[in-house]
Amino acid sequence: MKWALPFSTLLVLYGRLAAACAACAEAAQEAAVKVPSSGTSSEGVFDINQSESVGNFTKRLMSADFMPHGHCYWWRPDILALQVLSNAAIAVAYFSIPVMVVYFIRKRRDLPFHWMFHMFGAFILWCGFTHVLDIVLIWHPIYRFDGIVRAITAAISVATAICLFPVIPKALMLKSPRELEEKNRELESVVQKLRQEQGLRQEQGLRQAERARREEMEEFSHLASHDLKEPLRTVTTYAQLIRKRYRGQLDDEGNRSLDFVVDNSLRMQELVDDLISYSKVGHEAVARELVSTEEALSMAVKNLHAAITESKAEITAAPLPQVRGDLRQLTSLFQNLLGNALKYRGAEPPRIHVTAKRNNGEWIFAVSDNGIGFEAKYSDYVFLIFKRLHPRTHSAGTGMGLAICRKIVERHRGRIWAEAELGKGATFSFTLPAADT
Repeated sequence: MKWALPFSTLLVLYGRLAAACAACAEAAQEAAVKVPSSGTSSEGVFDINQSESVGNFTKRLMSADFMPHGHCYWWRPDILALQVLSNAAIAVAYFSIPVMVVYFIRKRRDLPFHWMFHMFGAFILWCGFTHVLDIVLIWHPIYRFDGIVRAITAAISVATAICLFPVIPKALMLKSPRELEEKNRELESVVQKLRQEQGLRQEQGLRQAERARREEMEEFSHLASHDLKEPLRTVTTYAQLIRKRYRGQLDDEGNRSLDFVVDNSLRMQELVDDLISYSKVGHEAVARELVSTEEALSMAVKNLHAAITESKAEITAAPLPQVRGDLRQLTSLFQNLLGNALKYRGAEPPRIHVTAKRNNGEWIFAVSDNGIGFEAKYSDYVFLIFKRLHPRTHSAGTGMGLAICRKIVERHRGRIWAEAELGKGATFSFTLPAADT
């Protein structure tokens, strides 16, 4: 059903062409001339033994003084129609191919062997002319012109073949689309690898610079704190001695001034002690021993016994794992986190809960309390050195506790963060590598 209309149309055209060929055959038979006997010639008849000069050949280029091809087919309509249709189809195809070739090479001027496409297009075009002449020769025997066209076609064909021969080895060396795609993937992989290596180098460079800066700062803090500690202890001792000896002999202003000197000396001494503790964490080597975090927590609770009893705090803990680390530093970590929860408690007695859960190759610890909490925007701020969210009238301290916690966790190849809500307590979480990693 799909091909019914085109096929029927083709049959109609074939029938009409056959009828036309039959009419031409009748006319040709009526106008047939008698060929003279061998060796003689008459006007209008060409002798097969006679040769032509170039000038005469050129003058009679379009002369039809030969027998047309139709006689070879006995002017049979079916044979004539078959020859005309097939040659016409071939000619149309040969004329359309050069058009597509020209369009292609105009769009792809970057292709190698550009000239070869032009020669191939010319060869196909002249082949189309020969098939058009095959149709013309059925009725009009212009064999001289046909010979010239075929000679030109032959020259272009031979030239194309000769030029194509040395091109074949070079063309075979060209990469196929699959090979180019594979090379492209390899290049993309290399580029991606180089970018990753460059990113890693930059990241390592930044880490090394940051580590050097921190080490330099820690070294400075360590030296400065030790240099300040002895003179500060002397000032504090003499200030306390003067206050004890001359308290009754000074007026109110003198007593207040002396109390101010003693209090600030003690606070400065506490600050130096905390600074020394912070620098020790960065300087001391971390022991990679199998440590029970339950033992570290128990020791921290024992060290804070007085503060826990005074605040009536309740400290609970889920089963805690063993990790690779330094027992003394982990005890200091829990002690600072518990002390922070006791210091910033609310109106109710403190309730502190410690948990741990496994996450791939690490343990995530959490220390939660019901204290006063803080706004979420200060979650990173609280870990900075000497930073406090509350005035000294609310609670004592130097702002070093959480900075020491961060330093200990980082030395154990972990990370620490805080989640809190103002008036609803806070949760400090940190990670430690598992014992089996």
